[in-house]
Amino acid sequence: MSIEMALLIFHNFRMSVPRAESRRFTPFDLLLVAGVVTLAVFLIMSSVAKASGPGETAIVEVNGREVMKISLRENRDYAIDGFRGKSYVSVRDGQVHMTDSDCPDKLCVKMGWISHNDTSVICLPNRVVIRITGTGSFDTISK
Repeated sequence: MSIEMALLIFHNFRMSVPRAESRRFTPFDLLLVAGVVTLAVFLIMSSVAKASGPGETAIVEVNGREVMKISLRENRDYAIDGFRGKSYVSVRDGQVHMTDSDCPDKLCVKMGWISHNDTSVICLPNRVVIRITGTGSFDTISK
């Protein structure tokens, strides 16, 4: 087969294959994209607004079980019996901080002070979680 014959066959094959026509956006497509973007912005903003408020209560869980609720209005120190030993929590001026824990890396201590809704301090080796919630009706500890 000669090169001219191969080119003729390729050219005829290429012409017989239907091409995808380029399509412009319709008004419906633009409306759909605008709706999805608006919904995404709304969900992000509502999530940020929910988490940005100051919390009132810290919920302490050990090994997935709630062991106490702490009011952030009262400055006080607490000792929590964790899975590996004790974790020490301090509450000052509406903020909570894990000051010490019986874990090897102390990442929970390095997390610092938290005070906003839906934020938490987690000590994985000791299985202690301190989570801030927005509304609470406790003035002190509830065990």
